[in-house]
Amino acid sequence: MIKQSKPIKFSFREFKKIYSKVPRVTVEIVIISKNGVALSLRNIEPYKGYWHTPGGTILYGESIRNAVIRVAKEELGVNVKISKFLGFWEIPEWSQPKGFCQTIGLIFQVRFISGKFKNDEQSSEIKFFRKLPQKMIKEQKVILGKRLT
Repeated sequence: MIKQSKPIKFSFREFKKIYSKVPRVTVEIVIISKNGVALSLRNIEPYKGYWHTPGGTILYGESIRNAVIRVAKEELGVNVKISKFLGFWEIPEWSQPKGFCQTIGLIFQVRFISGKFKNDEQSSEIKFFRKLPQKMIKEQKVILGKRLT
């Protein structure tokens, strides 16, 4: 097993400074049930008002596995177990609103273990979709569309 240092969360100022120079790597959480795929409605930029897969930045010193578990708990309020790696999506800096960085998302399908779904401060709603919504982040819609058909 790889020894891991304690993950570090940066202040928003540090975050913007760092990710203005290097790509940001995130984990994306895909929960599929008989009701469809769980998506959250963003209430912050970028992509405010768009449905998306819940996700978050991998913290400095954090393993990918632990990032998936942490993000599911923080953004959805649930405990999960990784089922499989679905792939990645990339949003280049030039396609995002001004001031946002290049983002690479590692997408994981996870299995719900326990907890009660709740949204966090970054989203206003969590909903399950059998058909992907029109107003969804394009790069995520492409990946999920291949999985849900």
